[in-house]
Amino acid sequence: MDVQYIQAGGLEYAVLPRTALDALLGDAEDRDDIAAAHRVQSRLTTGAEELLPAVFVDRMLLGEHPLKLWREHRGLTAAALAKAAGVSQSYLSELESGKKEGTVSTLQSLAVVLGVSLEDILP
Repeated sequence: MDVQYIQAGGLEYAVLPRTALDALLGDAEDRDDIAAAHRVQSRLTTGAEELLPAVFVDRMLLGEHPLKLWREHRGLTAAALAKAAGVSQSYLSELESGKKEGTVSTLQSLAVVLGVSLEDILP
């Protein structure tokens, strides 16, 4: 690499061709991207993050209730989720259809059973 050193004001500066600077900056950006990818992979491996199928996201964007989507994604029937969370199946149906909002404690119980945060199941 063709580097020129300049002394000014008691400091030493390195001057290098723009192509060399661009290559160094590109390498640094690549290292940052690789580190970020490793962090994501680690979070996926430990279960701190999970990937969702595109159809899940599409349905959510179309306005389907997240509670229903998470229930289906977890492979639970409405009866199984209701029982595990200690609510009636009819009440769960009203929550999933948006007819009722639900109490914080009920929604928290459902979120725990589904293994998601409370915010994840709110419309």
